[in-house]
Amino acid sequence: MKVKILLLISFGCILSVQSGYRELYESGNSKALIMMLDSLEKKNIEPSSSLLFYSAELSDNVQKSVACYSRIVNFRADSPFYNLSQLRLAKYHTLQQDSSKAALFLKRIIAAKDTLLSPLAYVSLIALYERYGDLSNGSKYIRDFQTDFPSSQFISYYSKEKNGHTVSKEPFYTIQIGSFKSSENADKMLDEFKKKRYDAYKITDKELFKVRIGKFKSEDDAETFLKVFQKAESIPAWVVKAE
Repeated sequence: MKVKILLLISFGCILSVQSGYRELYESGNSKALIMMLDSLEKKNIEPSSSLLFYSAELSDNVQKSVACYSRIVNFRADSPFYNLSQLRLAKYHTLQQDSSKAALFLKRIIAAKDTLLSPLAYVSLIALYERYGDLSNGSKYIRDFQTDFPSSQFISYYSKEKNGHTVSKEPFYTIQIGSFKSSENADKMLDEFKKKRYDAYKITDKELFKVRIGKFKSEDDAETFLKVFQKAESIPAWVVKAE
């Protein structure tokens, strides 16, 4: 009986502490949360996932936030903040232009079939592939999204009338990054950009071999991608209309 009482008391204390963290978070008291986190770490006491998450959400230090989210993802797979931390890390790596890491976290959330977060992960992943002109993967995840979450509020954006940004029809716009007399030189560039996960392809136009990236329904979509591409890559590139 005494053991049961002690367990109930301990459980009640844990709930009270967790509730206290949430109250500090909702009031925006980042200083108190960070102080608690630092105090536990100095004592070599592992903080709860809620303290890690709330501290990460309010911290002005981006690297500290990333470290907190990473600790949840790496060591707290059973945490209620697990998928949300992955979503935060995906956003961080997207901003850092590390598309492979961002895609990894987003795919994990999608695989979890989280009714709240998986649709958001789908939208983010599709946008990520569009950003890098990866037509095939963008189309694949649109189809998967429509199958997994047919009633999602975001599905209408990917209807047949609106998905031209990913599934292009003739004529379309594309980004040209190279034009060569040698097929071998064109293949070298093609391989280089495919390894970078761009939706690159090669065409033959008269006696020239041209390397291009992506297929876009509108010129504006192509120009938007081109701006992102030119920030990431230091080579000449331009929008062309194709069929």
